[in-house]
Amino acid sequence: MKKCRYMGVSYDSGSGLWLASIRHHGKLQELGAFERPADAARRHDRVARFLGHGEEQLNFPAEHREPLDPKRVREELRLQLASHATSPYDGVYRAVMTPGWHAELFLTRSVRWLGLWLSEELAARAVDRARLHYEGPGAPLNLCYPQGEPEPASAEVLQAEARKARQP
Repeated sequence: MKKCRYMGVSYDSGSGLWLASIRHHGKLQELGAFERPADAARRHDRVARFLGHGEEQLNFPAEHREPLDPKRVREELRLQLASHATSPYDGVYRAVMTPGWHAELFLTRSVRWLGLWLSEELAARAVDRARLHYEGPGAPLNLCYPQGEPEPASAEVLQAEARKARQP
């Protein structure tokens, strides 16, 4: 994960999202994932204000946004995930902080992240392609393919395809 110029913000290349977090009393608290680093920085600042951090610990000290309790952030994220995460497809769930659909393949001893996709069906197709790659022909698939099964692909290939599809 690479850092960015904003305090409390880092880039997750696996998801292609900017992650907001804050350290308080020696504990790191995750505050959400965002498409733009400035949005993540603003979330950091709102929580920092609530926790009583000084102006020098803010990214945008001139912006006076309402302070935000980190417990409320975690509860909001949990509720968003619970209310928006449903998908009929195995390994597919709605992204919480950004538009799109996450795809993951759950293997016996690991989970493979397959990217953030623009539609639920594209995410389901990514899971199917990864399943064919890792589990082989005959693996259970999410979608029906009348013209034959899709081309198998590794998690790394699918992540790159998802990033490319989301770029303007």
